Amino acid sequence: MLVSCSTSFEETYVKQKYDDCKVVRKYKIDNSINSDGCCIENAMLIEKDGQKLLYQFVKTTGFNEDIYLMTSIDVQNNKVYEVDVIEHSETDDYGGYVSENWFLERFAGKLVDVPLKTVIIIDREPNEVVAITGATMTSKAVVRAVNLCMENFTKLKMQNK
Repeated sequence: MLVSCSTSFEETYVKQKYDDCKVVRKYKIDNSINSDGCCIENAMLIEKDGQKLLYQFVKTTGFNEDIYLMTSIDVQNNKVYEVDVIEHSETDDYGGYVSENWFLERFAGKLVDVPLKTVIIIDREPNEVVAITGATMTSKAVVRAVNLCMENFTKLKMQNK
């Protein structure tokens, strides 16, 4: 089971990833957006080389236990920039692929205004993400977490207009 992470962990994580970034704003999480099995624990806006990215740290229930991941959204382009799995307890054989780049790269560039759907074998629409074969529940958990982050991004953007 994951332990709730402190703000300093998330800031350290982002700054290690991008040593030249600046934290512009930290957001208070509106818990009403969270649902059973999926919750955003931390969110911050960073600036890196003139690009603004909303980093959100989210916990979701996978097949075995919780998956803790980070989703970043490109604020100017309204697209998912990156998804990273920080910690998971999924099975080593299939569910363990959840932290592999070939799976996580499937999220990059997805528009945030259309919820993502988990599909099997092939994606036919821009908002579809192909599940890991043999790990559909794990894949759906990550898609659910990314969708929650996309929803929160849209909510934060509307509040700041």
